[in-house]
Amino acid sequence: MKYKVFVRLMLCLVTTIIGCSKPSVGENEAKQAMDVIKRYAEGQSLPVEIAVTLDKQNGCDVYETSVKNGTLYINASSGVAACRGFYEYVKAQKAGIYSWSRNRLQWPVNMEDSPVHTVISPYKHHYYFNTVTYGYTMPYWDWARWEKEIDWMALHGMDMPLALVANEAISARVWKKLGLTDEEIADYFVGPAHFPWMRMGNISGIDGPLPLDWHEGQVALQHKILDRMRSLGMKPICPGFAGFVPKAMKRIFPDIELIETSWCDGAFHNWMLSPQDHLFTRIGQMFIEEWEKEFGKNDYYLVDSFNEMDIPFPPKGTEERYALLADYGEKVYRSIKAGNPDAVWVMQGWMFGYQRHIWDYETLQSLVSKVPNDKMLLLDLAVDYNRCFWNTEVNWDFYKGMFGKEWVY
Repeated sequence: MKYKVFVRLMLCLVTTIIGCSKPSVGENEAKQAMDVIKRYAEGQSLPVEIAVTLDKQNGCDVYETSVKNGTLYINASSGVAACRGFYEYVKAQKAGIYSWSRNRLQWPVNMEDSPVHTVISPYKHHYYFNTVTYGYTMPYWDWARWEKEIDWMALHGMDMPLALVANEAISARVWKKLGLTDEEIADYFVGPAHFPWMRMGNISGIDGPLPLDWHEGQVALQHKILDRMRSLGMKPICPGFAGFVPKAMKRIFPDIELIETSWCDGAFHNWMLSPQDHLFTRIGQMFIEEWEKEFGKNDYYLVDSFNEMDIPFPPKGTEERYALLADYGEKVYRSIKAGNPDAVWVMQGWMFGYQRHIWDYETLQSLVSKVPNDKMLLLDLAVDYNRCFWNTEVNWDFYKGMFGKEWVY
């Protein structure tokens, strides 16, 4: 027995000396993609082999599929692309479906040989979720439910999902460092079903406080979510700081300017730091730093401004309005950049079409005017609503190409 142990130790030593390394990123993504397929197969042994060795084409994902001697071969540029290639084969063979309600997979008995079939996505990003989906029942998902959802994303080729879990936990840490008490923070937070509207500045203090162990559970869950997303080659969009804070912040910083926001004709309220206040950038930087300290570096941060509510600045047509909006946009971007110089500011664009009477051309132009084009990504949500429901121009035309910013249709 001692001899066997000695041999094992010597083998480990030799392996280390000759340079045995950890699996490459591609090898890990291939393994993770295969695990997605295995979970879908539910015990069936499938003749599938996956590799992730292809380069992206102009930043876009690629996959190749072929069949030889009864085995499906997939090579791709990411784990997500490999999963998408697998699922496209399943659908082409009418062999199954992976859905939110029920799954089916009946692998074909006879697989005809087929030459290499290459697919290049026309898009760099494949976005998933919106801010509001993180309300209602979704905040109560456990890891088992999240794992199924991430598998669904991968099989459908979604590689840019929102990942907003634990936003409150990081906010609470930052506010405690600034001097707020647990009670003051708890009084501000809403119940989980209402998280999106608190995060977007619409409401505060409704159906709270959160249970004391809520934050710990959300942090642990978000680690699992982000680890799985990244292991498949996804680019999660995490939360940033939009300026909304508990009113109790005035106790610690009596000289700051807090702007009261309202929603639904004044039925609900929140408080936003003036973008001209030095504390705005400070908190934004602290949030990014605290987030990345816990969850690692991230490339995209969502900051939503004035969702479904009037902008608490002077009226349209005034120079002061546009100057304040430009300053607000610059401060949001600077706060993100201070925490992570490489990060991109992501903002949803639902309100651009929904409230065109507020978001005229000059208003949005001012907001984004001081943000570098390659450091902003606008989510043009509900594009079809413009012509089919709101009877307005599509945002791309109305805002003349989104002012040169990157955007998602």
